[in-house]
Amino acid sequence: MLHNLPDPVNYDIGEGLNTAKNAMMKAGLVAPEIEELENSVVVTLKHQKLASIEDQIMEYLENHSFVTNKIIRNLTGENSENKVKRAFQRLRKQGKIEPLDPNANAFNFKYRKVSKK
Repeated sequence: MLHNLPDPVNYDIGEGLNTAKNAMMKAGLVAPEIEELENSVVVTLKHQKLASIEDQIMEYLENHSFVTNKIIRNLTGENSENKVKRAFQRLRKQGKIEPLDPNANAFNFKYRKVSKK
C-alpha cells in the first residue's frame, strides 16, 4: 500500500521490505523479522541495535572452532572486507583471538578464540 501514497518511499510493489531492511541496516538496527501466515504477512521492526562486528565474531566463536572474514561478512551483512579485517585486528590486539595458521596466505586466514590457560 505504500506505493499508493502521494510521495511514496518505494516505487514498485514489493520494494518496501527491501527499503525497510536497507534503512534499518544503515541505521545499525537488526533486520526486520518477516513471518508468513496463511493469508497475511507480519513484519516486525525492532528498535534494537546490531551487535558490533567484534561482538559477533566472539559470539560465533562460542560455537565454532574458527572464523574467517567471509563468514563474518555473510553473517553480519557487512560488505567491506577491510572493515571486518580491522575488527579482527582489534580483537587480536586485545588478545581475544589468534590465527589458526600465522603463515596462511591472506585469502586463507582463519582465526580461533584464544584458549584460557
